[in-house]
Amino acid sequence: KGFFMSNSVSNIEPAYIMRLHHVEKTIGVSKSTIYSKMAKGEFPLPVQLSERAVGWRSQDIAAWLAGREAVSSTKRGVAK
Repeated sequence: KGFFMSNSVSNIEPAYIMRLHHVEKTIGVSKSTIYSKMAKGEFPLPVQLSERAVGWRSQDIAAWLAGREAVSSTKRGVAK
């Protein structure tokens, strides 16, 4: 199954770990933006997988995307 950038949370399968490249493609922002948002408390923190590897819980990314969609809809005046 391929992964494509999409604004739809439903494209993310439940309960698995996403590595950085997958997170970047899924949400459509760069590594530096992800880490900047993490530092500001605006993005989920990763899970330490090993000494040098981290990943994000897919459900955390899905929840973050849902929050972004809600903010976007509110700004456009679209009620969900």
